[in-house]
Amino acid sequence: MTREETFREIMRDLPLLKHWQRAKWKDELRSKFAHCPVFPAHAYRTWTSPNKNKWETYFYCVSKKQVFRPEVQRLQVLSWVRFNADNGRGAYSFSGFRTHSERMAVVKYIPHFFLRFHQRFIEPNHIDLTPFDGDLIRYFFFHNIDINIGAEPNGHVVYGTIPQGFIFGREEQNTFFTLKTYINYNILNHKKQEKLARILKLLNIWNSLPFEVQHSKPGSFKVATQLKG
Repeated sequence: MTREETFREIMRDLPLLKHWQRAKWKDELRSKFAHCPVFPAHAYRTWTSPNKNKWETYFYCVSKKQVFRPEVQRLQVLSWVRFNADNGRGAYSFSGFRTHSERMAVVKYIPHFFLRFHQRFIEPNHIDLTPFDGDLIRYFFFHNIDINIGAEPNGHVVYGTIPQGFIFGREEQNTFFTLKTYINYNILNHKKQEKLARILKLLNIWNSLPFEVQHSKPGSFKVATQLKG
């Protein structure tokens, strides 16, 4: 399937996915979150679209106040669907993340991205993936719901920030990004740290996350109570 065909299929899933999210919140999760004794709390759920795409979703509720707001969009919600490639598993995600023009977009995380995330963040920080059943992709999306992306003015290269580090990729078209690798600020030499900081400041995204997050420290989210399905 070509990039354009993949993009169109994901966009066909989108309205149905949003309908499912609203129904899941109204029919099940709002009540469960309302009775949750400890916050933040999260729920992990899956939905298969008519196109046979299995979407995985995190519903993340920071406080009980969010439970009583009228729309599921007031929560942090992130959905992704995986794909297989010769060199491993990747994922497409769709969320209302921030870009330099506040656009909504589809993001493709290639297998190499998750490989580098494991090598450059999971291993140096001795992260235990057992709470996520050893699932690196689930761990990544749980801890990196927020994403900021900025594209270089005269090209298609993009840099960005996530709560656990930095990202590098390519803008394929106006609403489609491919993220190629993960960058851990802490393991860069001083010269590369300065170069990265200079680029992100030019793209106006260096200060988009708290200072401690900018230095790729683990545990960006507090441990959240998990609502069982």
